[in-house]
This record gives sequence, structure tokens and C-alpha cells, in this order.
Amino acid sequence: NPISGTYRYPAEGPTAESLLAFLGDRKESEELSMVVDEELKMMCTVGDMGGVVVGPRLKEMAHLAHTEYELRGRSSLDVRDVLRETMFAATVTGSPVQNACRVIERYEQGGRGYYAGALALLGRDANGAQT
Repeated sequence: NPISGTYRYPAEGPTAESLLAFLGDRKESEELSMVVDEELKMMCTVGDMGGVVVGPRLKEMAHLAHTEYELRGRSSLDVRDVLRETMFAATVTGSPVQNACRVIERYEQGGRGYYAGALALLGRDANGAQT
């Protein structure tokens, strides 16, 4: 899911006023649009059987909230190919993703460590279809 924008709850808890200010922040809105645009490009590469965009919505957590969209799609590609094509998120690397990865490689001396990723359990069902 394209996720961006972080609203940290104030110590006294979130208020309607501060939440509305966050949602109305142009920087936050444009950042989410950039991330959705990048991930839609990825989806167009792998989602040959169509897809939909759901959102935007607020993803609430214990101490903060993020704005996000959900991209749903279907593909005839092997799941490993889909994972390879969609592994790098614009929220982590920057945009456009391929150029941002080149810049990271050129200017960052060490690895960024594990702060984003994916976990997948790949297999086949009883009929031999990928799961």
C-alpha cells in the first residue's frame, strides 16, 4: 500500500483540529500523491489483469497515523516477478524509484539496514496454482 505522511499524536492525544491540519498540509498531500503515482507505475508493469485504487484513508496506530491508499490488482506473472518489480517503495527510496536507487548507491557509503521490506510465503495449492 502506498503509505506516506505521518501524524504523531500529541501527548494529550489526537484532536480533530490537529488531525485536520495534518490532512490539509500540502506537503503531506503531495508526498502521498507522489508515492501513489510511483506505485501505480509499478502496478501497470505487473497488473496485466486490471486493478483498482482504494482510498485515501487514514491508517491509525497506537502513537501515530499515516495516510495511505490501497492498490489491488491481478497479474498473470509469476509471483516472484511481481515481487521483484515492486520491491522498492518510493516512500523508502524516493522518486522516481530507479533514479533514486542510483543516487543512493552513489552517495551512501553503507547500507540502510532493515527498515522496510516484505515477507512472502510462496507455494502451490492442491491444483498447482501459485499461492
